[in-house]
Amino acid sequence: MNLRFFRKTADGWLKVAEGTGPARPGSPMDVVITRGGVGRGAELEIRAGEASRGFLFACTAIRGPEATFMAVRGTLESIRAASHTWPVHPDPDHIKTLTVEIAPGDLDRLRMSGLSLCFAKRVVSSYGSNGFNMVWQANMDYLLSNTISWAPQYELFVEGHFVDHINPHHIHGQPIEFGQQSIVDRHGNLGRAVADPGTTEMMILNEFGRIHLGLSQRATTIQGVSRQLPIYLSPRAIGTGLASLRPIENILVWFGRHAQSSTFSAPPAGGVGIDFTGIDAATVRFVDDAWIHEP
Repeated sequence: MNLRFFRKTADGWLKVAEGTGPARPGSPMDVVITRGGVGRGAELEIRAGEASRGFLFACTAIRGPEATFMAVRGTLESIRAASHTWPVHPDPDHIKTLTVEIAPGDLDRLRMSGLSLCFAKRVVSSYGSNGFNMVWQANMDYLLSNTISWAPQYELFVEGHFVDHINPHHIHGQPIEFGQQSIVDRHGNLGRAVADPGTTEMMILNEFGRIHLGLSQRATTIQGVSRQLPIYLSPRAIGTGLASLRPIENILVWFGRHAQSSTFSAPPAGGVGIDFTGIDAATVRFVDDAWIHEP
C-alpha cells in the first residue's frame, strides 16, 4: 500500500515523506520510507494513496529505511470504527487553486502571437502511460492575473479509438473515486463504479476488448465557469482484464497553439510544472518570456 506521511504545522498539514506499508492499518505498524524522512518520536498523520485524511501515529523506531509506528491516543478507536481499512477518498469538496500572473509586456506579445494559456494534469496508469497527454484547458482570453481551481470529482469514459481532439460536451462518463472499480461489460457498456476494498487506485475491469480509457475532472476555468473536462485518454488501446488509473496532483502550464481539449504525445516545451501534493494553492509568474515559480 502506498502511504504518505504528514506533519502538522501552523499552516496545515505538510507532507514530509512517502513510503509503503500494510494494506490494513494497525498498531504497531511497520513501514518502509521511500522518499523524504521521519524522525523518532514524531507524530504524523499517515494517509493511503491520494486520500485527504488518514490516521495519527507516532514513530517509535527507525532502522534504515524501515520505521515502526504506534497509534496515538484515540486512533485505535478510529481504526476499529473504519473496520481496519484506510480512508482512500479525497474530500470531493477539497478545492485546489492555481494562479498564473503575466507581466504586462509579455501579455500583449503573447496575445498578439495567438497563443493560448494551457493546463494539463498528470495521470499514471497500470499499462505504461505515466505522464501528461491531454490539454485540460486552453484559453486565449487570459489577463494579467488568471486563476483556475479543481476538485477531486472524476468521471471515467471510454473511446473506441484514440482521438486527437475531444469535445467535452460529447463525453458520457461514470463518476469514479479512488478505491472504486468500474466494469466495461462485453457489450461495451460502462458500469457504475463500486467500492473495491483491495485498492486505492481507480480500477477498471474490461470485459469488452480493445478500448481507450479516458478520465475527466471537474474544474473552474479562468472565466469562472465550472465544467467537467477531460484530463487523460490512453494513447494505446488496452485489452481485456484489469487496469488502473491514478491522477496525480502535478499540473503543467504553458503557452501553446491549442484552442480546445486535445491529446499530445510529448509534454510541450517551455512550460512549468507545479506539484500540488500536500498544498492547496500556488502562484506562478510569467515575466520576460520566462516562468517563475517559488514553492
